[in-house]
Amino acid sequence: MEKLSRIHVRAFDFMLRDGLKRMVKYLVPSEFICPNGDVCELRVEFLEIGNPRHDKAGKPVYPHECRRQGTTYGATLRLNVRLSINGTAASVLEIPCGEVPIMVLSRACNLSKLNRAEFPKHLEEEREIGGYFIVNGKERVLRLLIMTRRNFPLAISRPSFKRRGSGYSEFAIIMRCVREDEAVSTMMLHWLMNGEPVLAFIVEREQFFVPISILLRAMVNKTEFEMFDDIRRGSGESLSLEETAMRILVRLKDEDYSSQTRALSYMGRLFRGRMRLPTNATDEDAGIFLIRRYIGIHLDSFVDKYHLLCFMIRKLHAFVSGQCCEETNDNLMFQEVLLPSTLYLQVLREKIRQLLDNTKDHILARSRKSKVKINSTLLQQSLLSRAPEIGSAMTYLLCTGNLPPTLRSDLAAQFGGQASGLSVPADNVNFLRLAAQFRAVHRGALFTDIRTTSVRRLLPEAWGFICPVHTPDGAPCGLLNHLAEPVEAVCETPKHSTNDALAAWLTSNKLRSVELSRQLSGVTEAQNALPVLLDGRLVGWLSSLIEAEQLADELRDLKLDTQSKHVPYSLEIALVPPTDVGSQYPGLFLFTGGSRLLRPVKNVRHGNQPEVGGLVEWIGTFEQPYLDIAVTQEELQERPEDVQSHMELTPDGIFSFVAGLTPYQDFNQSPRNMYQCQMAKQTMGHSCYTWRHRSDVKAYRLLTPQSPLVRTKTYVKYDIDHYPLGFNAIVAVMSYTGYDMEDAMVINKGSYERGLAGACIYKSEVLDLSVLNKQAISKSQGFARRKTVAAEHYFGTPNQPPPGLDWDGFPPVGTRLEPGVSALYCYTHVETQHTTIVKYEGGEQIAYVDAISLNGSWSHATITLRLPRPPDIGDKYSSRHGQKGINSLLVPSDEMPWSVTSGVVPDLIFNPHGFPTRMTMGMMVEFLAGKSAALTGKRVDATPFQWTEDNPPFTDYCRQLADCGFNYWGTEMMMSGCNGRQLEAHIYIGVVYYQRLRHMVADKYQVRSQGRFDPILRQPIKGRKVGGGIRLGEMERDCLLSQGLSFTLQDRMVDSNCDTVTMLACKKCGSLVHTDLARNVSSNEELSTSFFGVSAIGSAESSGPFNRHLWSCRLCDRTEVDSSFIGNTKAHLKRVRVSAAFRYLVYELSCMNIQTHLTLSDLV
Repeated sequence: MEKLSRIHVRAFDFMLRDGLKRMVKYLVPSEFICPNGDVCELRVEFLEIGNPRHDKAGKPVYPHECRRQGTTYGATLRLNVRLSINGTAASVLEIPCGEVPIMVLSRACNLSKLNRAEFPKHLEEEREIGGYFIVNGKERVLRLLIMTRRNFPLAISRPSFKRRGSGYSEFAIIMRCVREDEAVSTMMLHWLMNGEPVLAFIVEREQFFVPISILLRAMVNKTEFEMFDDIRRGSGESLSLEETAMRILVRLKDEDYSSQTRALSYMGRLFRGRMRLPTNATDEDAGIFLIRRYIGIHLDSFVDKYHLLCFMIRKLHAFVSGQCCEETNDNLMFQEVLLPSTLYLQVLREKIRQLLDNTKDHILARSRKSKVKINSTLLQQSLLSRAPEIGSAMTYLLCTGNLPPTLRSDLAAQFGGQASGLSVPADNVNFLRLAAQFRAVHRGALFTDIRTTSVRRLLPEAWGFICPVHTPDGAPCGLLNHLAEPVEAVCETPKHSTNDALAAWLTSNKLRSVELSRQLSGVTEAQNALPVLLDGRLVGWLSSLIEAEQLADELRDLKLDTQSKHVPYSLEIALVPPTDVGSQYPGLFLFTGGSRLLRPVKNVRHGNQPEVGGLVEWIGTFEQPYLDIAVTQEELQERPEDVQSHMELTPDGIFSFVAGLTPYQDFNQSPRNMYQCQMAKQTMGHSCYTWRHRSDVKAYRLLTPQSPLVRTKTYVKYDIDHYPLGFNAIVAVMSYTGYDMEDAMVINKGSYERGLAGACIYKSEVLDLSVLNKQAISKSQGFARRKTVAAEHYFGTPNQPPPGLDWDGFPPVGTRLEPGVSALYCYTHVETQHTTIVKYEGGEQIAYVDAISLNGSWSHATITLRLPRPPDIGDKYSSRHGQKGINSLLVPSDEMPWSVTSGVVPDLIFNPHGFPTRMTMGMMVEFLAGKSAALTGKRVDATPFQWTEDNPPFTDYCRQLADCGFNYWGTEMMMSGCNGRQLEAHIYIGVVYYQRLRHMVADKYQVRSQGRFDPILRQPIKGRKVGGGIRLGEMERDCLLSQGLSFTLQDRMVDSNCDTVTMLACKKCGSLVHTDLARNVSSNEELSTSFFGVSAIGSAESSGPFNRHLWSCRLCDRTEVDSSFIGNTKAHLKRVRVSAAFRYLVYELSCMNIQTHLTLSDLV
């Protein structure tokens, strides 16, 4: 099972082993000049992440302690910073930077040093898969995001490129350069209308555009003719390319960059203000620093950078002229995944760089203000005060999934513009839900709101890498995908020295040198040569396609040889042949970098082939489209012998881990397989064995799980019996009670009483009494390291404990808690000795105390409650074929139908109308397979793609049923339990593995007689958690009217105390009289008498005019004078009761100058 999280764990281990060292190697030191003239330098020399340990005792910390206590499972990050003054080392300071979160089961985790048999001794799962972080007691997973393939120039066409300036076209070559320390820099070579390309690159968050000719001149010291020959090499007799090369070289006549030294000085003079350089650096040094750090950063040599730019010019010209097709980055060929270690390392690098810069600014400001001499003590004080921000930033990243605010502008562009959603909770609804988090790949939150389907399409190039059915329906459909079960990712990025050794071996034995013109005398051979690129580096040329095929075959032989020194098993060999039409740019492309996706196939042609079968080869997404891979042995034999090379290991290897558990997928409608992948992750199962040692806010548990009789090879491979997800049920397909229409079903009450689908919910709460202190820590401190504050309260009571509680302030384990009645815990103030009792508030749900633990002190505890959830009417169930249904009725056993031949009474009754509309033939096959497995005692293999039309799966099952004395087709005669008569039709009955989903009525029903309401419409407020109710809207009103329930609607809208309001209505004009359309005519004190009497309208029931005024209709009585009111009874004003929604409608119409006319009459 640990294979499921292998990508995450291996990537984090690589970061701890090599990534931190490489990051320190490339960190730019912070240099500054002091007021006294000294040149100081701050350089990070060493970086280390330790193991999680207790602060005082130094004992190892294990993950269960952090889960239960609500703390972070982390280790101390230590920096060694060297201070140099005028080039002389002054001191080396060891700076603790707080605790950074540690991945569970990584090499820094204490569990990695134990045998799995010892895990239960430390209250951990024996089959713990790891790969996640624990932050504030919650498990978090860093997402795998889809990124553009590194170190490969992509031909992209975007209309937005034209808006970058005058003369720009929509054509460009984009290259995402990644260094060995995972630093990222993007280059874009734009095509201008005048034929001269311009290179765009980013320097300190700002993009600059530089003519390519200046950069070529600054990189090498060559003549114009040599540069002309390098640009046009390998492109045949292309006059337009020669013209482009001449346009590029014309600019080099300028005096500012007529030589390499002048070009470097020119570039350095322009960009030195944007880079972190010491003041004593020359312009030429600044130019060298610019090219080395911001242009083609994956290459060290300037010559290699130069040849890469020449290659990009040739490809851009071919793209513009139609000889090369567009390469969209929505294709999996040109994509990779963002590993957790890469994200972790980049955030850590930026925070360390910020630490050095902030320390430099602080020291300079203090030295200028108070004229303090800079020494190691001042530096140490400044570093220690700011170093804990690093640990806080890493905790913030994992806890919220957002980039720290100070790094958002720096790093968001490197992650495709995504600054949020980088980490997600590790949901532990069941084991499948947890495992699927580690195999999920997301395209990015940026594409969620884009109205296009191009990013959501499942292209043919994704075959075998992305599961075709495991994607959610709705908004994230096609954006959130899952890797196929055999797929792995390359977690290690090779060093430059490793690639240099492979490039040297290729050049010395197989390739022509990069300087082709000096090696070849044949003009035709030089013009039609194929380039060979190794991780974005031009390493040589091949004279013909035949020579390229021979080299590719030889590299593939060495790739399969485990003793090979130069060629790793993860080498990606992609030979793109030249074509007569505009297709992909030809060449031999080799990739060894990290973050690439690989999958295993069977190679039957290369290497030392065994007598039977073949060798397993790992292929990448780029090379797969250029390989001929057969699915089955029969398909392989149909091809010519010289073409037979590769074959799939198993036909079902295209499915993800979750999708591979679905039986008979090839017999179901595809959307039903998609629904099953989602519902399998919502199933209440047996997800762990350490319930009492966890603190999940809500955890689900199926009390009576069973092992399925019908299973797939994936189920057996991962031994899912340790975490079962459902139960075997006897299901009859029939219409019996009328309560089983479509998605509804009937459950046998006797099966329910025996424990069928019985479940419970665990709810845990971490209690910290220090938050009750008068001087509580404010939330503004964020994720900073909080100081330990002594709590002013403690659990328990010095006096006689309240009923139901012990002396420690908690109820005994197993106590039954009633909402609003039972005491949950009590605490006492240290000084006043006042005891406060907190009652259990759980709505209407009865709970039982399952576990209580004190987290190191009497002011910090965790309590876990168990809420029983027996099957109830309205709960949701599902088979493994996407057939979801609702429990609509519990029928007693004596009223259920029973079989005439065997006396079997079904557990569930499924409506037959559910099959034609959903076309889940796999479920019908499972009826037969489960029934035969129950009779023979042998489990059935239901892995897809092992049957044909000539060999259907049901023949063997039907034969076994007939041998056991049952009907061949699985039907049986049944007797009605209601009237004792034999049913006319033969009933299809068998055994099906059912799942109980976490959607239950007890969590969703909203029934109330009184409560809070909206002050305007007087409708119940929305939200079950805040005591809201069901709101009656237009659609609900129409439904009531369509059923003829007029009086019900009147009772709900008019007669109820919630919605009704009392208003004044004018009988003359038919309008409502309210504060906006009425005028007070009681200016004379003698006329200030109430028209309605005492508290007629000012009562709590009404919301009309107050009784202390005499109101009149402004529309009808506008001409009358005050004297006319003497003795007037105002009979035309009537009291009416209307709904608040109607009153609001009248208000809105009045605002638009629309009068509402009502017809009034007295009730007899």
